[in-house]
Amino acid sequence: MTTAERRLAGKNALISGGSRGIGYAIAAEYARQGAGVALLSRNEERLEDAAARLRAGAAPSALVTARADVRRGEEVEAAVGAAVEQLGHVDVLVNAAGIASLGDIDRMPPAEWVRMVEVNLVGVYRVTRALWPHMRERGSGSIIMISSGSGRRAHAGWSAYCASKFGLMGLADALAKEGRPHGIRCNVICPGPTDTDQRRSNFPDEDRSKLLRPEDVARTAVFFASDESKWVSGPGIDVRRQPI
Repeated sequence: MTTAERRLAGKNALISGGSRGIGYAIAAEYARQGAGVALLSRNEERLEDAAARLRAGAAPSALVTARADVRRGEEVEAAVGAAVEQLGHVDVLVNAAGIASLGDIDRMPPAEWVRMVEVNLVGVYRVTRALWPHMRERGSGSIIMISSGSGRRAHAGWSAYCASKFGLMGLADALAKEGRPHGIRCNVICPGPTDTDQRRSNFPDEDRSKLLRPEDVARTAVFFASDESKWVSGPGIDVRRQPI
């Protein structure tokens, strides 16, 4: 692929949850499309492993790793600031950090219920808020939320996960409106069941051949990061293997 053919040439992206799963697949596809990439994750070992894999593949035009737990505001502020400084500018934010555990509301420990909302929703707020002034000052930016089909259709036993992902839809809708005067777009991708380590831990006996691959989601994320979607802002896009 020549430089002219790369859809994200000249752009830089910050990807939370970028060390594995959907986040890593997006980082790898962005690199292939010519973007510089900053990976944000709370796990230092996974970060370094992901960075090594990116360098060994379609190496990004620039690569930064930033360790932060999205539940800790001071860590997020420091990591985002360092990523912006090292890359020079950030055009795209992908909020892919997330966790999922299942259980009926009276059986899941309250701390686990709250932790899921803290990571999946409040963590997205923290990362987005940290980068927002930079995008506003530049007068442009694309924010991409990785939600879920469970952010549009609830399931029994998934109350914490669904609450956090439904919340992303409202947050994205508000940010699309807030960002419009500043050239900032906000879109949501709602993948159906996807073959990730997290999915396997919750459904170990599932037929994985029927699941989306993280790379399927990554291709949609390229569209939202590129200038092809410059007039598109607001939730949400479903990505599924089967028609609804």
